[in-house]
Amino acid sequence: NQVVIDYCKNEFPGWEPGPDGFGDLRNTALAQVSEFFGFTRFPRRFQTNGKIINLAQLVADAGGGDRIDGFLPPMYEGVKSPEEMGIPKWQGTPEENLMTLRSVARLFGAEDVGCIELDDDIKKMVFDSEMDGKKYV
Repeated sequence: NQVVIDYCKNEFPGWEPGPDGFGDLRNTALAQVSEFFGFTRFPRRFQTNGKIINLAQLVADAGGGDRIDGFLPPMYEGVKSPEEMGIPKWQGTPEENLMTLRSVARLFGAEDVGCIELDDDIKKMVFDSEMDGKKYV
């Protein structure tokens, strides 16, 4: 993990590892949900600010393996809340929140994500309870 942190600090001046070593709260949340779904903590390659970073090569250069077997990684500890990490909750604009949701959905295979205002007409098309009648909160 330290090799990746050092690389990111060198390549992206001002970048900070954040509470878990992945960057800001949104990057940390993405890393945790990716870990939960067994995709390992980082993608093999990613692009940021026009640069492609080959994380698989960085990990290999540091003596690490190239994959994690199984549904949950061996060191899986669960997803931490911002409170458990001692940091404030994410407070973004609706536009920032949609961009974050769209990025995560695309990472997991969605083609696109959109949003609409939840008015009284739209609420008529949304289920308000589970099949057993239990109301959603």
